[in-house]
Parts: sequence; C-alpha cells; structure tokens
Amino acid sequence: MFDIWARLAELQQPCLYRRIGDRLIGADGLVRREILTSLDRLFCEHLAAGLASFQAPPAPPPIPAEHRFINVSALQKAIRRGDADGAVRFAQQGCSLNAEQVFRRLATIAIEDVGIGNLLAAGMALAVMGNKAMRENGAPDELAAYLAYQLAISSKSRLACDLLSIADYDRTLDPLKRRMAKAEPAGLASAASDRTAPLASRMIAGWLLAGSTRFRGTTIPMIARDRRHFMRLLVIERVPLMFYYTADRAAARLSDAMFVSMLPIAEMVAPDPSITISRTRLTDAPTIAGYPAAAFDLHTYEGRLAIGRFGREYMPVAKIVGALSPSMRDTAVRHAVFIAEGGRLAERVEFEGSKIVERQAHAAELAFAGIMHEEQKDRLLHEILYGMPTLHQMRAELGKRL
Repeated sequence: MFDIWARLAELQQPCLYRRIGDRLIGADGLVRREILTSLDRLFCEHLAAGLASFQAPPAPPPIPAEHRFINVSALQKAIRRGDADGAVRFAQQGCSLNAEQVFRRLATIAIEDVGIGNLLAAGMALAVMGNKAMRENGAPDELAAYLAYQLAISSKSRLACDLLSIADYDRTLDPLKRRMAKAEPAGLASAASDRTAPLASRMIAGWLLAGSTRFRGTTIPMIARDRRHFMRLLVIERVPLMFYYTADRAAARLSDAMFVSMLPIAEMVAPDPSITISRTRLTDAPTIAGYPAAAFDLHTYEGRLAIGRFGREYMPVAKIVGALSPSMRDTAVRHAVFIAEGGRLAERVEFEGSKIVERQAHAAELAFAGIMHEEQKDRLLHEILYGMPTLHQMRAELGKRL
C-alpha cells in the first residue's frame, strides 16, 4: 500500500490532509488568503531546510541559447524516468539560460507527472513559483537542481493530465460541451459534483465553471468566467486542504487547466483505495547532442520535424495513418509516440480508478486523430515501438543542427 499523505506528514500539519473546516473559510466562500499564504511560507521553509543539506554537483558548462527548449524537454523526460542525475544536470543547464523557464517547467511537472505521488514536492514547486526572491536570490541553479532531484526520486502520477484528456479529446462529447457552455454556474457546479455522472462530463462541467478562456483546451468551448466559481465548489465539497492549495496555486501561477482535476482526484483517493506502486523497467534510450532521444518530442521544433518525417517515411506506420485525413496524420503519430515513449513513468502510483482513466485518456487521444478501434490502436503502438531505432536515427540527423 502507498500512502499519498506520508510525505506531507513531515510538515506536522494535519490540516493539510483533512477536509476544509469552517474556520478556514472566509466570507467569500473561499479558503482565506492568509491560510494559503501561510502554506506558501511553510513549503518554502521546508524546501530551504532540505536545500541546506543538498550537495549539488558542479555546474555543467553553459549551453547554447538554441538548446533551451530541448533542455527543458530533457528535464521532464529525466524526471519521468526517475533519472535524478540527469534531472539535476538539465535543471542546472537550463538556469544558465533562463531560470524562470526551468522553475515554471518544474512546477508543471509537479502537477502533470508527480501529483499524488509526492504532494509535498508538488507543494514546494508551486510555492517557489510564488516566491520571486527565493528564485532569484542566492543560487537559483542549486534551488532548481534540488527541486528537480526531489521530483525525480518521487513516485509519479499523471492522473491530473489524464483526466483532462478524457474530457478534451473525446469528440463524441462535443454536443455535451456545447450544451454545457450555455449553462449557468449553478448548473455547472451541480454537474461537476454529480458523482453518478461519468468522469469526463464532470471534468467538462468543472472546466467550464472555472473558465476556459484562460485555461484553454483543444475542444473545450471558450468561456470567460471567474475561476472562483470552481474554487468555491472545492470548499462546498470539503476537499482536503492540500488539494485546494494545489488547485489554487496551479491555476494562479501556471494558468493550466489541470487544477480542475483536483476535485475528482480528491474524491477518488478519499475512500482510501488500494494504492500501489507499479515499477516499469525502461530501456536505455540513446542520447542526441547530450540529450535523451525522447526529449526530441512534439513540443520541440526538431522533435516535430523528426516525428513528422517518421510518420511519412517509416512505412509500417505510414500505412496505418495513411487512411486518416491529412491534417490528422501527424497528430496520430505524435500522440502515439508520446504514449509509447515520452509519457512513460519509471515508478507509477496506481489504483483501479487511475488505471481506468489512463486507458480512457490514451484511447481518447488516439481517437481524436482518427485511430478509433482497439486493434488499430494496438497495431500503431506496436509499429512505433518496433520502429523506435528509425525514429531515433531521424532525430539524430536533425540533432546535428544543435
């Protein structure tokens, strides 16, 4: 069994894993600002104490400015794979170019890839994003290295991101999205808290309740709304304070819709399901220009070029995606490469609900591009895994430009 609250217990603040009590709520129906500020301070103090005993390695040589996006991609891949040494090195290298980019990516990783695997580390990463003096004074590269190290050695959970995917990429839900976009906040709050409804429809309701103009998706209708509607719902549902803090700080400091996932996640872990750790032996990937090959992904220029070429020229994959509309072929290959390689975790937090959501998320991501059937999905993932050496070769050819 894995206890998601064990690391938070180091702070000796039981209120963090208890449901929000009346004394924490202000007249506006939200958790009082001073409570959240005190938690920021608590996380930053704990981070500073850990940093004091952390021995960062010597800073690596500076990297060229054109490496900055590949470098932060490599940082995220190292953390997902539990490569602490690599995570530290990429954090230090990134700080030599743009420390703010590194800290922002670390906070995103904390929500997207770590989550309930280490709520303490997630809290520290979010708190640092609200403390400019801590990020800029002293040695930012050492602070970033320590955060990267803590995230890398943590158990991981992509549940927050997977919950977004099942709402955003399922095109069969488009009529529901259009109807919900016309609903008033009270109706959306009711739909988001309806535990008898499918998770995807509840996520859509919560997302629209929070306002999707700032927290954008791919297919979610654009609605301008104050996110405090959603934050009040978290209070009404009496989620544990840590989930409220995570949602509030992720929304305010990252402008990322993943904070909407905190409501269903709080409910899913409340009954104390049989949470376990699943470990995956990940094969060693080749390096290109000093970075893991997986860093050349759909979010980097070189990665997009390589994946696009792979989808066109590697015939086993090209034959599968060739039946799709031209506009969706690259999308299908990019999603499949991410599932097969980029999004894999070395040590995953699992329970029955999280495994169901992950399967639904992967199916929705591929169906969005036109890979509708299970057999077709399995064949595409198989061919991509088999063709990884070819993809790496294409990446290496583009990597020569770095």
